Amino acid sequence: MRIGLDPKLDYYFRAVCAHCDATKSGTCKPSTVRKSSSQKNRGQGRPGGACWAWALHAESLPLPHDRSAHASCDQSFPKRKAARFNLEAHKDFDMSVRCLERSPSPGNKPRADDPGSNEPWELPLR
Repeated sequence: MRIGLDPKLDYYFRAVCAHCDATKSGTCKPSTVRKSSSQKNRGQGRPGGACWAWALHAESLPLPHDRSAHASCDQSFPKRKAARFNLEAHKDFDMSVRCLERSPSPGNKPRADDPGSNEPWELPLR
């Protein structure tokens, strides 16, 4: 997994398959940048769980494989939630990485995040 800055100076996470160079990325957009209600309600800005789930899936693919093999990656809420816990347990994950993602949605019932994992319930449609 790589972390970088895009041209708008938003941080992004990018998972890269070492075997076929396929990638999965997500931008850590703050709530103030996200404009549409679908963006505000669907977890944009918290790509860690989705990118790490994709990276874990990539490790399980048989060799050799091509980019199309990554289409079978399960990006469901339970997989992303488990991947986020796995990511946060990684030896190189610390508060400097956690603070790149936007904060969980505020309020009594968060609109986009599971209170236990802060993982988005749904991913944005593309």
